[in-house]
Amino acid sequence: MNAATSPQTSKPVNLWFTFALICVPILIGSVDLTAIVVVLPQATLELLGPQGLERADLALWAVTAYLLAYTISLALVGRLSDSLPRKQVFLGCIVIFFLGALWAGTATGAPLEALRALPIWSDTESLPLVSLVIGRIIQAIGAGASVSVGMALVGDIFPEAERARPIALIGALDSLGWVIGNLYAGVMLQILPSWRYLFLINAGIAVIAFLLTIWALRHHRSTRPASGVSSRFDLAGAILFGVALISLTLGVETLGKTGSSSGIQLVISAVALILFVVVQVQVKNPLFDLRFVTQKGVRAALVMNLIVGFALILMVAGVPLMINLRVVFLRGEGLLSGALQAGLMLSALTLPLVAGVIVGERRFHKVGTALPVAIGLIFTIIGFLL
Repeated sequence: MNAATSPQTSKPVNLWFTFALICVPILIGSVDLTAIVVVLPQATLELLGPQGLERADLALWAVTAYLLAYTISLALVGRLSDSLPRKQVFLGCIVIFFLGALWAGTATGAPLEALRALPIWSDTESLPLVSLVIGRIIQAIGAGASVSVGMALVGDIFPEAERARPIALIGALDSLGWVIGNLYAGVMLQILPSWRYLFLINAGIAVIAFLLTIWALRHHRSTRPASGVSSRFDLAGAILFGVALISLTLGVETLGKTGSSSGIQLVISAVALILFVVVQVQVKNPLFDLRFVTQKGVRAALVMNLIVGFALILMVAGVPLMINLRVVFLRGEGLLSGALQAGLMLSALTLPLVAGVIVGERRFHKVGTALPVAIGLIFTIIGFLL
C-alpha cells in the first residue's frame, strides 16, 4: 500500500474504538480459518451421509480453498484499495464475508438449488459439500481482504507517529484468531444445535460490525494517492500471482494420484511465478517491491517465517483431524466429543504463543533478533519431537 496519504485529523469518535471495530471482521475471518477443521467431520457426514467418509479429499477443500482465497485476497485487495476509496473497500470486504458466511450456513438451501440449476456438475451427489466450499471461498475473499485493507485504513485514521502499534496489533490478532479457532468451534458445538450456526452467527456479527463501522467512520474522508503517485493497479501481476498460487495448490494436492495433472500444474505455477517476477521488476506500480525482498535481513526473515508458518498451520489444521479420527472411529465416541477434545488440545498452544510474542518482542529491543529467534526455534523443535 502507498504511504502517501494524509492522516485523518478529525476525531469525532475515539480512534481506538474505531480500531476495535475494524478488528472485528479481521478476527472472525481468521477464526473461521481453523474453526472449520473441528466441525468438518460432522459437516461432511451431514452433507453427504455415510459415504462422506470416503470423500475426505473433497472435504479438505473447505480448509484449503479458504486458506488459498484468503492469501490471494489479502495480497491483492490491499493494493487495490490504494486506488479506490479505502473506507468503501473495507465495508465491501465485510459485505463479501457476510454473503459467504450466509451461503455456508445455508449451504443445502437456496445456494444448493442454484448450483443444481447449473448444467456443469457431473457429480451431483457431492454438490452439498461443494456448496459449502464455495461459501467458504466467498468468506475468505472478504476475510483476507479485510486484513490488508484494515491495516491501510488504520494508517489513514491514525497519526503517523501512532500507526505502528495498531498495525502490529492487527497482525497479532489475525494470528491469534486462527490459533483459537479450533477451541472456539469445539466449545460452540457443545452449545449450538448445528455446525451451521457457527457461520450464521458470524454473518450476524458481520452485519453489526458493518453498521457500527459506518457510524464510526462517518466523518472519515476516504484517501487517495497523493499527486505524482501512480494509482494504477497491477492487473497482470495480480493474475499471475493468483495463477501461481492456485496451480501450486492443485499440483501439490494431486501429487502422486493416478492420472493426475500435478506435473502440469506445478509447471504452470513455476512459469507464472517467473513471469510474475518479471512483471514486478518492469512495472512502475508493482504489487510487491522486490527491492525490499533483496535485502539480506528481509530474505532471512521471510524464509524463517515460511518455515515456521508451514509447521504451525500443519499442526493447527492436522491435529484436529487426527483427534477426530481417533475419538470418533477408534474409541467410538461422538463427533461433538471429538470436536471439543481437538479444541482443548490446541488451546495448549494459545497461551504459550501469546507469551512468546510478548517476551520475544521485549527481548528483541534488548538483545536483537538472533537470540530470540534461535530460542524460539529450539523450543519449536523440542515440541515437535515430543
